[in-house]
Amino acid sequence: MSHAGVTDQVKRLLILLLLAVVPIQAFAQPAATPERRVAFVVGIGAYQNAPRLANPVNDAKAIGEALRRLNFQVDEVYDADFRQLSRALREFGIKAQQADVAVIYYAGHGVQVGRENYLLPADAVLARERDLVYEALSLDLFLGEIAQAQKLGIILLDACRNNPFVDRLTRSVTVSSRGPASAGLARVDNVPRNTLVAMATKADQTAEDGGGSHSPFAEALLKNLQIPGLELSLFFRSVRDSVLKATNNQQEPFIFSSLGADPFYFNPRPPNRPPQIGVIPPLEVRDNAGPTLLPIPKPDRGQAGHAGRGLRRRPLRDRDLQAYRECAGRCGNARYPGGRRPWWQRTGQSDDQCRGLQSAARNRGSPPSPNLYRRAWYHTAHRPGRR
Repeated sequence: MSHAGVTDQVKRLLILLLLAVVPIQAFAQPAATPERRVAFVVGIGAYQNAPRLANPVNDAKAIGEALRRLNFQVDEVYDADFRQLSRALREFGIKAQQADVAVIYYAGHGVQVGRENYLLPADAVLARERDLVYEALSLDLFLGEIAQAQKLGIILLDACRNNPFVDRLTRSVTVSSRGPASAGLARVDNVPRNTLVAMATKADQTAEDGGGSHSPFAEALLKNLQIPGLELSLFFRSVRDSVLKATNNQQEPFIFSSLGADPFYFNPRPPNRPPQIGVIPPLEVRDNAGPTLLPIPKPDRGQAGHAGRGLRRRPLRDRDLQAYRECAGRCGNARYPGGRRPWWQRTGQSDDQCRGLQSAARNRGSPPSPNLYRRAWYHTAHRPGRR
């Protein structure tokens, strides 16, 4: 064997060894990375300087569990004071920077002063208007942290409940005040790009805390989070309808957003798979005479039914055509020699109808053709209720 032949064999052997060592996955396209989702859930009901709220903590725990089932990494704080809430919000903002989607759910008291919204921790006192800076967190802080998400930021505010802090702030209004405190939350017009703010009710209105274990807004969110395939806009429209129905049209959720055209699904549909179709057994009917099951016969194209009448058409036999031809010269007679039954009695054709056929044939200047009697037989023998 020549030196060149040995060299070629060595090259082939090296190529085979390389293909055996390098995994096949190295040549495949990289799989799509899963969407990273983070959520921050806040529930505050045990206010130290205001009557206790029954449902915020229950609402926040249920929403957190629902989001966790939808692949969200959830941070939760309950009945937090100012320091705890601000520290938890900062830590969540750091996570939101690395996430694709960030969600904040807040249940508790909120207040607006001078058309600016504040969320209240458990230790808020608010003896004067300037205490908002020291004892409450502006909604703009939450918007700034959630707007760092790569694709989408969502804030869910169940914070429009009847608020006793409004009366305290109203009594403390001074000449230099930014404006009176009002019930509910104000409009959110400075929404960052790719961010959505959903309120439990419209601006300047109060929301119900709910007589059950959850508020109407939280109940609607939990219900629709379980439905796969709801795009974000359809999701909130469905939430709106659910809240209106639960509150007898007294409370209507509202959203403020600056979103693009990219769709988002809290609960996406599973990937499409080809349907598994099993073998369908033939249909069977039960005979009236007994329990024997009889298969339904397959239809014959030569005996296709008349679509308008639901009847079958049997092929025209030679003896029928012969009988129609014999009828050509005798349709007007009432009796026939030989005792043969008249054709119109066998097919339901009357004397006048038979004379009309002959008259139509004479007007054409030709004897009745077999096709004429064939059509006459078809229209008389296949009337509804007649075989």
